[in-house]
Amino acid sequence: MIRRSEAGRVNALLFATAFPDASPRNGFNTQSHFETVIFMKRFNALLSLLSVAAAIGAVNAHAEDSYRGSSFSDVWSKVKSDPYASGYPHYKSNIVDMYSHGDQLYKDAKRTLNSSEDFVAPTQKLVHPIGICLAGTWNITAATKWTGYFSQGSKGLIVVRASEIGGNEKRNQLRSFGLAGKIFPTLDPNQVVKTANFHAISNAPGAPIAHFLDANLNTDIINLSLIGIPLFMVQGTAIATTFAAAELTPDLTQAAMRQQYPVAQLGEPGDQPHRAPVWLRFVGSADVPRNDGDDFRDELNIKNFPNGLRFDILASDAGIRFPDLKTWVKIGYIELTDSVVSSTCDRSLHFHHARWVGLPAAVTVGAGTR
Repeated sequence: MIRRSEAGRVNALLFATAFPDASPRNGFNTQSHFETVIFMKRFNALLSLLSVAAAIGAVNAHAEDSYRGSSFSDVWSKVKSDPYASGYPHYKSNIVDMYSHGDQLYKDAKRTLNSSEDFVAPTQKLVHPIGICLAGTWNITAATKWTGYFSQGSKGLIVVRASEIGGNEKRNQLRSFGLAGKIFPTLDPNQVVKTANFHAISNAPGAPIAHFLDANLNTDIINLSLIGIPLFMVQGTAIATTFAAAELTPDLTQAAMRQQYPVAQLGEPGDQPHRAPVWLRFVGSADVPRNDGDDFRDELNIKNFPNGLRFDILASDAGIRFPDLKTWVKIGYIELTDSVVSSTCDRSLHFHHARWVGLPAAVTVGAGTR
């Protein structure tokens, strides 16, 4: 049996074999080393081998989660405790970075699935390395058939992190945005509660997006922009394969979609049935003015929004994944009133990914209406 410590050596060996000239020192230029078609075939073959190796070596897949809850004030005060003193960092993350750290990406995926803790030991993220954290409230205003914090009238404190997948922060760069949220089922900032987390990624990664607020941030990423395929398909496939190995599934599309049952269970008795939408989308509210900050972290600085910063919450359980056809309805909004760019925000704040349950993600179909 291949142990997890050995999986890192397997990863490194396979990567070096497939891409002998690629290294953090040499860089990674697919145009100078490979024809695009040959490159993608070799890379996909490599990732399949990595998935098998990691799956064989996986142990303790369902490690006990010791999370007992937290208060909004404790989490937000820690996030704000160490803002960068001399400008924003410019961390980068690409395919070479991901696999030059042995099996660290796999370990990070396992931890994200197994731990609900709010913070982890500080380290540079291999995915979404740069971001800005914001705080405010989660608000559901529409009548819905869903439970927990998807039901009408739900309102709780929230901490979110807006990020970019590879460290491309400027408007003239190809960018793929992310939004992760931590919902506290209370309006008392000092009450200790268990939180529910969500994750969303901008649709069609790499498509030109002038403003973060104009990105459609979805919990299911199916579309790829033609301009973004050379960069984001390689990186995305690596991430998907690693998460598939961590969840012990052959379904690579599962990493592109996260289920929403933690939010649907939030505030509900543990023995009660819950119901969640299949898909979520977040987009900047139309009445919120856009600003032209070159760096998305400047764009989202709360100082630029004297009347508050809001994201609409849209949901759907009517539609299909392939092709991407869904019926969206607005059910509420996220109101944000504070922000910070800090070391803790980038290197320590943690958002749990709920494990997949039920039918495979690849066959997910929404049936029904709001």
